[in-house]
Amino acid sequence: MAYEVLEKITQFDGKGDWNYILRSSTGDQVVIASTTAATIEDLNLSNSSGRRGRLVFGHYDLVNAYEGLSLGTNDLVYSAEQHALAAKSRRENLTFAGVALTHWPGRVYGGQFLSIRPDDSGYTGFSMVNSHPKFGSVLHLGDGRYVCYSLTGSEIGDDFAEITLEGRVGENLKEQGFPQGIDSEVKYRLQHGVLIRERTTINNTDMHLFVPTSDHGSYSPRLKAPNSSSLLIANALNLTLKLHSNGEFELDGAKVETGKKLDGQTDYDSGSSLRLPPTDFEHLYELVEPQIEIFNPSEEVGLRITADPRSKLVYTWKPLMDSILNAFVSIQPRCFPTGAAFLPSFNFPNDPKELLKRFHEFYVQTREFLIAPGERRTEVQTFEAI
Repeated sequence: MAYEVLEKITQFDGKGDWNYILRSSTGDQVVIASTTAATIEDLNLSNSSGRRGRLVFGHYDLVNAYEGLSLGTNDLVYSAEQHALAAKSRRENLTFAGVALTHWPGRVYGGQFLSIRPDDSGYTGFSMVNSHPKFGSVLHLGDGRYVCYSLTGSEIGDDFAEITLEGRVGENLKEQGFPQGIDSEVKYRLQHGVLIRERTTINNTDMHLFVPTSDHGSYSPRLKAPNSSSLLIANALNLTLKLHSNGEFELDGAKVETGKKLDGQTDYDSGSSLRLPPTDFEHLYELVEPQIEIFNPSEEVGLRITADPRSKLVYTWKPLMDSILNAFVSIQPRCFPTGAAFLPSFNFPNDPKELLKRFHEFYVQTREFLIAPGERRTEVQTFEAI
């Protein structure tokens, strides 16, 4: 089996858009849009039965649906027009499709970013102007979600292809008071039909920082290349979701984490595989095991996501029926809850232990949450067809 790494560049709005393609001679392929949040734009893998699936609902799929385009008979090849339209789609709304990497994912209420002091004496932090005023919060770090990554290395072996990307988190938020010097390194490796991602956050600031991260992943496993008609048929209602939960955490009316665990059991506490409902589906589950499966029974192909072993939470979301976006389900594993960044401002910042009286222990920052100046934290995640 042979592997290769390809580079494709297009221009949009006077700026370059870089795609890196890792591909095997058997047809496995991943497309990474480095310029916008190191997004997984496309993922083509075969399962153990030899059935090949397009596993990610990417911006290519989104523009194909809206523009009435078709990928043609070879869904591993994209035209310059499709690339440019996908680049435009990513920059207009990054999290509508693909698998983007996000820092402080979800909503930070009031724009209050707090980190516990290493001596447990209280909190330090910074504030940002709310990017989502409707809900009084900063959503996906506002404009900071558009982290621009650059290729710093690539390697091809007998049984793998790998790229390394580097970017700086929040470098366009300096005027808002965002700390400068939070670096991000991402390695993508395609090997034996599995995509492996290592994401490393490096703290080059002078602060001890709490930096939660997650995917903002849009998934819709299917066999055929989509077009404007088939996309509406192969929607999320055809999919099943399997995970093993231990209850779920509360989201308020503004979709903000409250730090409270809900009473009672969930449908996924037994580790069941369940068809997604036609209603709005939005939950923040506690994970027993860091593994999630999305399966398309009618086409007998699916995706298994194995998150970092420290992942204790997963945010799941499926839009309402009356939208073309119901073609996917969004799955976002997290090692640390974003709500822990702002919830202390609602309690007693001078005594972190007091938080235990109001919030679940997941939301109480401890030293293990922090990345000290000069230190780094790495999270590993795999994607494979089932």
